[in-house]
Amino acid sequence: MNLRKYIIALFFVVIALITLGNVMVLSASFSYSSLRYADEYKLFYSHLTKSFIALIAMAIFAVIPYARYKKYSKILIIVSTLLLIATLIFAPERKGAGRWLSLGLFSFQPAEMAKIKLVIYLAALIERKRSSGFFDHFKYGYLPVYFWIVLTAGLILLQPNFSTAFLILAVGFSMLFISGAKIRYIASSIVPMIMAGIVLVIIYPHARQRMYNFIAAKLGTIESAPNIQVYQAKLGLGSGGLFGRGLGRNMQGNLFLPEAYGDFIFSIIGEELGFIGAFTVVTFYFAIFFLGWLIAKSAGNEFGKLLAFGLTMMISITAFVNIGVVIGILPTTGIPLPFVSFGGTAIVFASASIGIIINVAFTEIKNQELKSSIFDESKEVAI
Repeated sequence: MNLRKYIIALFFVVIALITLGNVMVLSASFSYSSLRYADEYKLFYSHLTKSFIALIAMAIFAVIPYARYKKYSKILIIVSTLLLIATLIFAPERKGAGRWLSLGLFSFQPAEMAKIKLVIYLAALIERKRSSGFFDHFKYGYLPVYFWIVLTAGLILLQPNFSTAFLILAVGFSMLFISGAKIRYIASSIVPMIMAGIVLVIIYPHARQRMYNFIAAKLGTIESAPNIQVYQAKLGLGSGGLFGRGLGRNMQGNLFLPEAYGDFIFSIIGEELGFIGAFTVVTFYFAIFFLGWLIAKSAGNEFGKLLAFGLTMMISITAFVNIGVVIGILPTTGIPLPFVSFGGTAIVFASASIGIIINVAFTEIKNQELKSSIFDESKEVAI
């Protein structure tokens, strides 16, 4: 096991994705930025600035000992919950949902912050329940963990933000599964949640419309306006061929694909860089998953293992859901492509997550070196 190699590989994969993201955002936003702001580079400069902030966040979290988060995990989850409640009360509605809180100089999505804080708290709570011997008990072990997963997902769902709520549930239950929670507990709690999700899709008009359009499009019964993004995204993705049209030569960014620089930027990657470029990006996300998994396995304690695993799953599932939407196998969501899509909150917190994963590896390296030095000293004393 060479953790240093894992760290270096993970770092360069993320840097490559962020760099590619800036290039793609410039290409995809050029026409829209010119028309909307009379400045071809406005959105690009905005994204470039946020990318630098993201890199700083990754560096900071890479040097903060991850064990500290366990001490403050309860405070973090309470603050996260209060921010999500504040979002429901104060967030202005944009495109049918209230997801952003403004702090004057900047605004952010509390849901993005909540994802990291929930993983931290779940890792600490599961470790505590397992060490106390209560984890196999439904009422005192499983139920408290389940409560925080459902509470966080529920508050995000009410914004409404179905895609992020689904992501929270997927990561939360994957952490329960990997920790050894009883399958019957997981199964018995997933079934009612699926039923509740169906009811909520029916209640919320925009969610109902998206699901109807997705199913109808699959059946070939409609070519409706809400599906224009997926339709144009698939056109762009397919038109790139094997090697693509070349950087800056996309057609979909010329206002054919709405907000091509955001959640549908994978289509621009396929159009400009072809199958080779799109496949390389997918490979990068698989690399993040496997490297994160290896780092999680190497952690010297359960908190570190679950923390690295949960954050890795959060990034990986986000990436593959986004790609699934672009290629048309999943309903349209508002989930961005990590490190690549235009945005601020998402790229900063995704990079912070990578920083935490790197610190888990750094900490294990230090522990191994310390054990090795103690062993060497004991050998010298014995001699």
